[in-house]
Amino acid sequence: GISEASVRQRVARLLRTNVIQIVAVSSPLDLGLIGAQVHLRVQSERLEAVAEEVAELPQVDYVSICAGNFDIIVGIVAHDREELMDVLVNHIRTIPGIVQAEFLLNLKILKDNYEWSPGEGPERS
Repeated sequence: GISEASVRQRVARLLRTNVIQIVAVSSPLDLGLIGAQVHLRVQSERLEAVAEEVAELPQVDYVSICAGNFDIIVGIVAHDREELMDVLVNHIRTIPGIVQAEFLLNLKILKDNYEWSPGEGPERS
């Protein structure tokens, strides 16, 4: 094994360089909040600008630029339907470059796992 001091130094370096984060994770639905996703199609020249603008919204907890049917996937957590509507109608919908937005409301989350390691998983062939 290695000493506790060595472990502390390694963890501090990984935190400082943003390789890892140490966080507590709770389910928004279990806290009485509303979880939703918005799938966006955007004009190609506005892809990163739209993603960055959406990421600035305080209710947005996830933004991913994607390949496939949609260009950006956005996760939203709101306190109630009114706040969710405000985010969708008055903030996301007004961003220039959005061509289409598809909304999905999370009714029940069956799996949301953060326990993974880059060394785990199926073997590559």
